[in-house]
Amino acid sequence: MKSRAERFVIPALAFVLPGVVMLWVYAALGVAPFGDRTVLLSDMSSQYVEFFCALKNGEVFFSWSKALGTGYIGVFSYYVSSPLSLLTLLAPNEELPAALAVLTALKIALAGLSFCLFIRRRYPLGDGAAVFASVCYALMSYNAVYAICIMWLDGVIWLPLILLALERILAGRGAGPFVVALALCFVSTWYISYMIGIFCALYLCARLYVLRPKGRELGRIAARFFGGAACALGLTAWLWLPTFLSMFNGKFSGGNVDYPGLLACTPLDILSQLRPGQYRSIASGSAVYLFCGSAALVLAGGMGNLIDRVVFGFVTDMFQTTFMEFAVFNVADCCITVGVPLLFLYVWFYVGKDGKKDAEAPQENGAENRAEHETDGEPQ
Repeated sequence: MKSRAERFVIPALAFVLPGVVMLWVYAALGVAPFGDRTVLLSDMSSQYVEFFCALKNGEVFFSWSKALGTGYIGVFSYYVSSPLSLLTLLAPNEELPAALAVLTALKIALAGLSFCLFIRRRYPLGDGAAVFASVCYALMSYNAVYAICIMWLDGVIWLPLILLALERILAGRGAGPFVVALALCFVSTWYISYMIGIFCALYLCARLYVLRPKGRELGRIAARFFGGAACALGLTAWLWLPTFLSMFNGKFSGGNVDYPGLLACTPLDILSQLRPGQYRSIASGSAVYLFCGSAALVLAGGMGNLIDRVVFGFVTDMFQTTFMEFAVFNVADCCITVGVPLLFLYVWFYVGKDGKKDAEAPQENGAENRAEHETDGEPQ
């Protein structure tokens, strides 16, 4: 049996390693506090940093900084309501860019810690595998891209803890931790919370399919899940209700959202985003940014089936075609089936092409330079 100190080593590593990697990246790029560059990109520069400065003035429900004074709850709840935002109060305004970089690394580290707590209780993985999976979760593509929207990282921190509380409900235990975790998520980042709620509902459906509870047990689980979600909404109504009233009386009043324009790309554009290293923009109207490339699909499918085989001794298949005779398959099989051809096409058409172009470029430049020297040497 492990000692108390040994039980804390693995979560500590899951916390420290992603944070250290993030700080190392910042140091390598020369980002403050390690250099002259900052994390103030896009809206972080034009909006967010000012809201963190306003937090020091105690602006929550009302602000005198705009016109003759105006409601401020919408801005506060969207951008700086996370409890971790209070840490920026310790930094003077001139050091705020460096403080936001450190805060980003801290949130990445906390994401690794929360995922470690979830995966160690959900799956009997080895210590090394748990740390590796936690680091991968903390440093995933979504976090790398949306680090400029620092408030959205709170959702990544809370999601594993919410799922861990949901597992308690599935085990027949109380919904208290589920209510607390979901309420804290609503307070920290209500904009991402509704997406987390949808994910939790899909996760619950998948787990119910595997567990197959009957009659009263199924009703008890559903009652605790929906009742817990309702309680979390009620506990945080003081924040999100005035926020929604502020939004619909302001930004969304009389405006029409161009929903078709939000997806200004073709299915082929979406498919092309599965290639490794693809990124265009996070702005509305750009191609959909998929946070899982072809290599990740193959790795996820293979690891998913491997973990099931090692942990449970079998792999659960849940899909069967009725229009043709075909083997029963699962989600991991779909990932492998889609990922392998895409990865092959990527290797065939793209790998080596950039290197070849780079190798040809110096030769072309050299030929141009020689031609210029010869021209300069001609008699006038």
